Amino acid sequence: MIDHRVSIPPTFRAALPGAWRTFRYLRDEATAQLVDAMLDVGVERLIRDLVTFVYADAGEHWIDEDAPVAASGAMAANLVAERHIERLATAGGASVVLRCGMFYGPDDAMSVETVRLARRGAALFVGPGSSWHSALRTDDVGPAVTAALSAPSGVYNVVDDEPLRRADLLGLLASSAKRSRLRRPAGFIVPLASAAARVQAGSQRVSTARFHEVTGWNPTVPSRRHGWPAAFERIR
Repeated sequence: MIDHRVSIPPTFRAALPGAWRTFRYLRDEATAQLVDAMLDVGVERLIRDLVTFVYADAGEHWIDEDAPVAASGAMAANLVAERHIERLATAGGASVVLRCGMFYGPDDAMSVETVRLARRGAALFVGPGSSWHSALRTDDVGPAVTAALSAPSGVYNVVDDEPLRRADLLGLLASSAKRSRLRRPAGFIVPLASAAARVQAGSQRVSTARFHEVTGWNPTVPSRRHGWPAAFERIR
């Protein structure tokens, strides 16, 4: 397993030059080396968790695995990783890519940062309040990977059952932090932010129907309406 705390820079460093160097390396050179090694020794299955942020802004439409992608900056490295991973399937093995929504949970470093900011009355979420946002509780990542052991080669979305509009998400975070509202970055910040932040500003109403149909997997925490309040209780 890769420690994502090493590859994903803290929010306040994300726009700095070189902040995403390790992130890109792990998805390009390191993934290529891993696939080469697997082909050399005959390992037949690779499962890799990546992100839904590679999809283009879809507005009100649901996003399935055939939806257009439009990743830029550091996020484009995820598509590079997918191309490396596909080589295993081309050679007769099995390669499964799980495009996961934004992780959240009490043991996730970015979630801890989100909770602490919310308790101070702030949130770093960017983008229109009407746009959609999809996520996945960290406790559900492991079971999804286990379910992927029986999945055919391919790309699958893995998110919880309820995408939220960004305004509803901010309201949920505010109520969980016992605040009436949360301050957000000014609109002009978005063009200056990292590629990851700009992608997250889009509308992504992601469906996990295909992965459910193929594997039977369901999230144990189907909505952030339950997951975030529980996370707030555990994060101090």
